Amino acid sequence: MNDRKDDMQDGMAEATRLTRAGRLAEATAIIQRTLRGVLHKDGPGTGQDSATEPAYRIVEEKPSATETSTESSRRGTVPGNDTPAGSAEGRPAAVPGVHSHGAQRSPESIRSSTERIRRVTPGAPPSPAQTSGQFIDRTFSNAAGTRAYKLYIPSAYAGQPLPLVIMLHGCTQSSVDFAAGTRMNVLAERDTFFVAYPEQAQSANSSKCWNW
Repeated sequence: MNDRKDDMQDGMAEATRLTRAGRLAEATAIIQRTLRGVLHKDGPGTGQDSATEPAYRIVEEKPSATETSTESSRRGTVPGNDTPAGSAEGRPAAVPGVHSHGAQRSPESIRSSTERIRRVTPGAPPSPAQTSGQFIDRTFSNAAGTRAYKLYIPSAYAGQPLPLVIMLHGCTQSSVDFAAGTRMNVLAERDTFFVAYPEQAQSANSSKCWNW
């Protein structure tokens, strides 16, 4: 009886150690072997135990072909080879539709690519038809000093009161950059409101950031 108890404790201790080490398959096999050993020590077996319990063997689990391919793609290498994908010398493979660094492109090709980028880039400059109002330079002065700014006046303005939106550009930006990037003048033209873009003087801040 004590022998069976010792065998059980030893087996479970070893299974626990393997589980903590992440070797679950080996831990399972140890538990199966321990239980079979205890059952056999209880008395003559009927043969049913050995007939119903499958034989277990520990094998090293290898990554599947899909996992290997995915990992190779992430590292930029060919499966089974540490050489970067593309060629034996490690040169990157050519991608259809993408020009290599040193390739010469015709002016027509460059213009075509520029037009495609302009159509899909959110911050692309608006067309004249989208901003047919006036974008003028103005200054404002009071006891605190003088501030230059640009003002967008929508084409539908006819002297009526309109809302005014103030836009403060970021560091190193100008009001023109900010207007183009935000496309606020397009909205002002569409919805009929003024937009003022104060300019930070470089003498006030070397990076043209606002001093809060």
